[in-house]
Amino acid sequence: MSPTLEQFSTEGKSSFSTACPFSEDQFLINVDYLQNAKSSLSGSFFFSNTSQIATFATNGNIAGNAVPGFPESTDNRYRVVSLSHRYSISSSLVNEATLGYHRLVGLLGQAEVFKFSDIGVTAPSFYDSHPEIGVAGSFETGGGGQNLNLAQNFYNFNDSLFWARGRHSLHVGGGIERSQINQVQFHFLGGLQFPDYGQFLLGNGSYSLDVAGLFDRYYRTWDGNLFAQDNIKITPKFTFNLGLRYERLGDLSDNLGRNSSFDPLQADHTGAGSQAGYIVASNFRGAALPQELCVRPTKPQPEASDKIPGDHALVSPGSCRITITSSYGAVMGSTTRAPRGNRFFRS
Repeated sequence: MSPTLEQFSTEGKSSFSTACPFSEDQFLINVDYLQNAKSSLSGSFFFSNTSQIATFATNGNIAGNAVPGFPESTDNRYRVVSLSHRYSISSSLVNEATLGYHRLVGLLGQAEVFKFSDIGVTAPSFYDSHPEIGVAGSFETGGGGQNLNLAQNFYNFNDSLFWARGRHSLHVGGGIERSQINQVQFHFLGGLQFPDYGQFLLGNGSYSLDVAGLFDRYYRTWDGNLFAQDNIKITPKFTFNLGLRYERLGDLSDNLGRNSSFDPLQADHTGAGSQAGYIVASNFRGAALPQELCVRPTKPQPEASDKIPGDHALVSPGSCRITITSSYGAVMGSTTRAPRGNRFFRS
């Protein structure tokens, strides 16, 4: 007696277990050199290579549980170099300068054992090689379904001055950082979801997913900071800290000219439909733009409302942040979310 489609879609269970290997090689080198009684040098180098394989990776956009055969690999390579020079100007005045470089290379890879075209599915070429097929409440093929190569370089220089006098211990300084975030070879999955086995066998999907576009990005930004702090020793057991810090979070630009945004104030509200309100950078490299499309110039405009990308801008350089700290601290970052498919906005 042959089972019905309803029985086939509700009966049976399988369990799989495979270890997820992880490995890391790292070392740290520190070097200190005393030039004389007033001057000293310090150097440091950190090296780390990590590798991890998720044997049952899944993608939350498609229903179902992972099955064997679609491992997802993550490889990270860290390199950190720093060089510091400390000079004693006097017995109460010391200056320290630090030069640093940090590089991170991340490689995300998804192994696939078949293509859509291998099973007779006609799919666009940009996701034919990354099929993600799932049946609700049952299986999901394709693993995480995404590939990405990410290389980040950070160059920074900091200088600070320490001065002690009486009850006061003053620390002032500042720094500048150049950031490069290179995102290449991002690939998203092509997803098909079925409500049950019956519809799966008939080929009637209830949901499909794909993300097409140009995903390579070469983000660049300059960041800077200034600070001053006074540690006041009021009594031998009580010290009062008072400080001020200024942070400039730089404008995140894309060397490929692919930064874009939308300004609702410039949109077409007549209902006729147009591209008014869409904004691209002045280094946009695509086809000729329609007249209603707004292009921000290389130099940011002085108006406070100009916070849309230009050649080197997502925010005008005047858009800075100040944090005054007593017993409270605040931390802000230039970018958020995952690097893949990210959009960057700051007000």
